[in-house]
Amino acid sequence: MPVFKKTKHLGEMHGMLGVQWLRDRHVIVDYNNARLATPATMEDTAAEDSKLFSHGYAGHKMMWDAALGQYAIDGLINGVSAHIGISTVSETVLDTEFAKRAKVQLGPVIDQFGGPSGTLGEVFLSKKQVGFTLDGQHTVRVQPHIFDAYAYKAEKRPAAGSVSTDATIGAEFMLANQAVIDFGSEMLFLPVN
Repeated sequence: MPVFKKTKHLGEMHGMLGVQWLRDRHVIVDYNNARLATPATMEDTAAEDSKLFSHGYAGHKMMWDAALGQYAIDGLINGVSAHIGISTVSETVLDTEFAKRAKVQLGPVIDQFGGPSGTLGEVFLSKKQVGFTLDGQHTVRVQPHIFDAYAYKAEKRPAAGSVSTDATIGAEFMLANQAVIDFGSEMLFLPVN
């Protein structure tokens, strides 16, 4: 069985566990209980997933998106189809163009982003909380940040209709929804309310 270790705040952060490290070790991240597990076998992974199903969780299959360098899932945001990246740490973010399509209103400017290549831009807070739906499951609403994801990365925005970065769900979404991410089975688990 997986050995869960309780995580604790150790003060200053010196680095992060990258998604490749999490994938390679089939880590299970339990946000509600602040625990990490590294199953020894895929049987341990399957046993943990079965336990989650028996405790009323719904499982959502994540897909590896090589272009994003992260897992993603397709869903609805404000009722609009979206390709949603999955992050274990970042804020929940909507791309500005997607926010317009989904009729998510911009609230105040709360920050300025500094992209990896030196690009700068405004970061807005959504005016209201936003609803996400994954495989028909409605989630706890969150108030995402909104900015131009392509300006941040200094990338050309893809043509309309092509797969793009519409949004990313991050740590506050995972905490609000008591999520468990199983990198071994590539599943995002959310409790059914």
